[in-house]
Amino acid sequence: MKIDEDFVLTENDIKYKDKDVVACVKIKTGEFKDVEFHFGEIKFAEEENDDGTFSIDFNYDIMSEQHKLLEGNQVFETQLGEILNELLKHALDEAEKRYKNELGTKDTETPDIG
Repeated sequence: MKIDEDFVLTENDIKYKDKDVVACVKIKTGEFKDVEFHFGEIKFAEEENDDGTFSIDFNYDIMSEQHKLLEGNQVFETQLGEILNELLKHALDEAEKRYKNELGTKDTETPDIG
């Protein structure tokens, strides 16, 4: 799943547990095309799985009534997990870029003035 290819972030004036939700996700491709939802609470497992990975539990809310029947659908929820993983990876990549930019790339060599 790729941001802007398979799904996009959209804005909605909704709240989740009295908190502003700044972005929803709209799926652009595949079986669940045009389904729009937002993530709610996200929890990371404290213990590692046998394969060295960590599980993520999350809540979500589907925006349109016509798609509400997808709630609890394993294939749909697997795709939401893939989207969440992509969003988390993207956020980490962006944070790393900002961190590197804040550090700057100072040239420690003396410039050749000629």
